[in-house]
Amino acid sequence: MINNAGNSYVSPTEHFEEEKARNLLETHFWGMAQLTRLFIPLLRQYAKAHSAPARLLNIGSVGSLTAFPFIPFYNAAKFAVLGFSESLRLELDPLGIRVGILLPGAVKTGIWQRTQASLDETLASLDADQKAVYAYNLQRANTLSSALEREGLPPEAVAVRIQSILEGPFHRFRYSVGRDAILVGLLIRLLPARLRLALLRYQLKFRSA
Repeated sequence: MINNAGNSYVSPTEHFEEEKARNLLETHFWGMAQLTRLFIPLLRQYAKAHSAPARLLNIGSVGSLTAFPFIPFYNAAKFAVLGFSESLRLELDPLGIRVGILLPGAVKTGIWQRTQASLDETLASLDADQKAVYAYNLQRANTLSSALEREGLPPEAVAVRIQSILEGPFHRFRYSVGRDAILVGLLIRLLPARLRLALLRYQLKFRSA
């Protein structure tokens, strides 16, 4: 079983719309949780009928490990996917079901166009005072995000990686794909959080209010 779904919502937290935030969490997290619940009986049946374990791979994100500004609900959802998967791993392993999570970096999918559309909609909804506080920093975050997208992997490369994971021994829990995801993983292991935050702030070059 492969769980993969996503949408985007860009907004300053001060001005988020609850309906849009809930829709994102429903898509990224609750949809995955509900589908997993429905498929566990089938995975258990498979595990009983075969010598090899059943396999469940949830698609998280590098955003499951580190956050990015103005997409707080995306990050909240992806952090939740990681925690859910880790709990599920311990729960299902005795039943012959192996659980893993893939943490991709930037991938060239339609989510980037939806992100741009969400940003444009958010900017249009801000009044003059709100734009003075947030517009520049929103655009700076989008500039960095767009640069990552240009270097992103094609979806086919991620599909090949998923195939290799599921056809391999599947002994690990976390799998990364993409140079940016691998680099973030290394930085998290090697650098203190304060230094990583300083590097991100340097890249963003946000303007103080």
